[in-house]
Amino acid sequence: MTEEIFPTWKQEYIHGLEESLAFYGNPSKFEREKWVARRLVSSLGIAFQDEEFKLGEEPSDVLFRSAHFQVKEMLNEGRKRTQELKEKLKRAKAAESFTELQEHYTPQDITFTEIVERCAKFVNDITNHYGPRERNNTDLICYFNYVDYHETNAVKIENGNNAFRSFSIVSNRFCAVVKTAEDAPNFLSENIGRVVMCY
Repeated sequence: MTEEIFPTWKQEYIHGLEESLAFYGNPSKFEREKWVARRLVSSLGIAFQDEEFKLGEEPSDVLFRSAHFQVKEMLNEGRKRTQELKEKLKRAKAAESFTELQEHYTPQDITFTEIVERCAKFVNDITNHYGPRERNNTDLICYFNYVDYHETNAVKIENGNNAFRSFSIVSNRFCAVVKTAEDAPNFLSENIGRVVMCY
């Protein structure tokens, strides 16, 4: 990139950061959770209308047909995303060249098998926060949103968690339905064990 286009690029970069801050704010909570649920459903190849995704009542976040999705996001330990975005925005506004906004990026490889194991452990840790009736009617989606990780193509599923009616995972590259109970929504049960690319 040439320095001549820096002012335009900087303005677009700042606008993107401001949109991200708004998206991750409390008023956009449902939109974030709906985005995760839509990502799972669309990646499984299920046709739908956007209005089928509705705001749920606790403990459900998103209702879709017979599914009562609750979305739990996993971030890197100690990561404070809002503060991270605010700091990036502050640097962007003060930057006078491209080099001032460059970030060192050395991602670690992680297989989807490892992601499933980490998500299953995370779910085990939170299971006691719910009563049996809540778990039996909840379709849990774990959104694995680590930064500085590159997901590789090892996609064997070995471990899961069946404390909830269903347990699915959405990562930045893959989606999968890991476990389902007998009374889970059919569109989830029919896809159990499939690992598909997210889009």
